[in-house]
Amino acid sequence: MAAALYAEIGGHDDAVKFTIGRMQVEPNAPSVVPERVTFRVDLRHPDNAVLEQLGHKLAALCEAHVAPCDATVTPLVDAPSNGFDATLQQAIAEAAERIGQLHMPILSAAGHDARHMAPLCASAMIFIPCRDGVSHAEHEWAEPAHVAAGANVLLRVLLPYASGGKGALR
Repeated sequence: MAAALYAEIGGHDDAVKFTIGRMQVEPNAPSVVPERVTFRVDLRHPDNAVLEQLGHKLAALCEAHVAPCDATVTPLVDAPSNGFDATLQQAIAEAAERIGQLHMPILSAAGHDARHMAPLCASAMIFIPCRDGVSHAEHEWAEPAHVAAGANVLLRVLLPYASGGKGALR
C-alpha cells in the first residue's frame, strides 16, 4: 500500500509533497505478525483541485491494496493550499539578489503562522538552508551564515516599510 501511494500520489507531478511520516505497528515485536498498522500521510500541492483529486485517489489506492486486510482512511487535517503576497515574495527575491544570495520559491503548506495570517494581511515566508534538508527535527541544523543571510533578507524587505516609503502593509 505504501509503495503504491508513493508511486501514484507522490509521483503525480513535481509539485506534490507526499510523506508517510509515522507508522505505528501493533504489537511492535520482531517475531510477531502485526495485528494493526496505522500510518499518517502528509499530502501537499499548490493547486487545490489537484490536492482534492489526489486525496480521493489516496483513499481509492488504500482500498485497492488492502486485501486481505481492512483499511480505514480518516482525514485528520484539511489544509487547502493558499497563496502568499506576490509583492512580498518579489521583495524577498530582490533582497536576496541584492546581497548575493541564491533563492528559489518553495512550497510549504505546513502550519506556519504566515499560512494563517495570509488571508488577513500581506504575508510571505523566508526559508534558509538546513543541513541535509532536514527541518522540524531535533537534529535540524542551520549554519550561522545562513541564519544571518535570512535575517539580512528580512531586514532589507522590511526597511522600506519602516521608513514609510512603500506605505503600510495591508
